[in-house]
Amino acid sequence: MRQGRGPVLVYYSDAFREHRNPPGHPERVERLDAVLAGVESAKVPVRRLEPAEVTTEDLFRVHSPDHVRAVEEACSMRKPMDADTYTSPGTYRATLTAAGACVQAVAAVLRGDAGAAFCVVRPPGHHAEADRSMGFCIFNNVAVAAAAALAGMSCKAVSIVDWDVHHGNGTQKIFCSDPRVSYFSIHQSPLYPGTGTRREMGRGKGRGFTLNVPMPPNSSPANYVAAFGRGLDRVGTSGFVPDIVMISAGFDAHAADRLSRENLQADDFRRMTRLAVDFARASGAGGVVSILEGGYDLRALTECTAAHLEELSLA
Repeated sequence: MRQGRGPVLVYYSDAFREHRNPPGHPERVERLDAVLAGVESAKVPVRRLEPAEVTTEDLFRVHSPDHVRAVEEACSMRKPMDADTYTSPGTYRATLTAAGACVQAVAAVLRGDAGAAFCVVRPPGHHAEADRSMGFCIFNNVAVAAAAALAGMSCKAVSIVDWDVHHGNGTQKIFCSDPRVSYFSIHQSPLYPGTGTRREMGRGKGRGFTLNVPMPPNSSPANYVAAFGRGLDRVGTSGFVPDIVMISAGFDAHAADRLSRENLQADDFRRMTRLAVDFARASGAGGVVSILEGGYDLRALTECTAAHLEELSLA
């Protein structure tokens, strides 16, 4: 029988509400309420934790000091980072706390405090590059946490699994030459940001550690989940042995989400979570840390979160 190791750690702070986008923007504060409703309705024990802001040491492993200063200045001036990535006076604190939550979650799981953690954070992060904020993302939460794990947590290898419907160009670019990080993304194509072809496999010493599985619009859920499973199998048989598995958990491939043209339901995300947890167990990883990325239909977010946590609890 599959059994987990205690409650799922859930990292959340009201600081995430301080990041404000213009009215009508899909990445809105109400997303947090929807996800937290899913946490509450999940039929598994959880332990809520309040995260602290990320340290500059952890942030600077991924983002340059000049970029961090540019973000801080933009937030103070309410200046957008690009055409759809906005800031507000509370954005800087929110994004520092989001990255901090992910670092702290990884540290807790690697210590053995729990088998799994879920970071209910915003703004999301997987589009953010080392020197560029884009696609609603300011700093790259999953990349900051992965780099911190490799730097000082007795962690030699990290597997990042990204099922957000948009390709995580930032995460891929940050680690494309690093053989200590395996990056696997399944995403709709064509779709923003236009990256993530099968030909993108990493560079230099990191070549072969990037795997992209682009899916056409309106794929059947069965085909989508099957393709996800085959991708995990490829990572698992490649010889890469992670100490921890991190999920960039976007729920925007749901059929109700207006930012994509895929057809997944909550039970499909349940199946993908189960596959990711089984992958982590089979590879001997110390646990799973899931980080909220996209997902913009509120009802779908609640349903997907509950399903996700119920399977994540078995890590």
